[in-house]
Amino acid sequence: MAFALPAASTQQQLDCSAVTPKHVLVVDDDPAILEVIERALAAANFRVSKARRVSVARDVLVRHAIDLVITDARIPGETGLRLAETARELGIALILMSGDPEWAAEHGMNPAHYLAKPFELSELVQLVHASLRSGSRVEGVRPDG
Repeated sequence: MAFALPAASTQQQLDCSAVTPKHVLVVDDDPAILEVIERALAAANFRVSKARRVSVARDVLVRHAIDLVITDARIPGETGLRLAETARELGIALILMSGDPEWAAEHGMNPAHYLAKPFELSELVQLVHASLRSGSRVEGVRPDG
């Protein structure tokens, strides 16, 4: 005897896709910052990948479906601004972090995508939600630097 399960309604199918966690890539050279951000985003039901170098972050972008990149602007070596250019080219939402607002302004960071360090974790989570809702993309970042 065979049993047939009722077909899922369109609404149920939509609800299933809505619970798939968004994948956020966090890039910072400070492992303590990476850990704190990872915990906050995981608690808010995001899937989180981490990288301490831009080259590793680029590899993650190529290998995984990333919905949002959060990167420190001033990573030693290849900067987060270079990664911002890559995210822009790929159409991935981006949040840039920096502890130096003057430096950030000099490099054309759009305040809608900018998070000043230090920040409250609740502020970060709110900005992540807002960026994903609006599909925020970074425009006009100058990576010279």
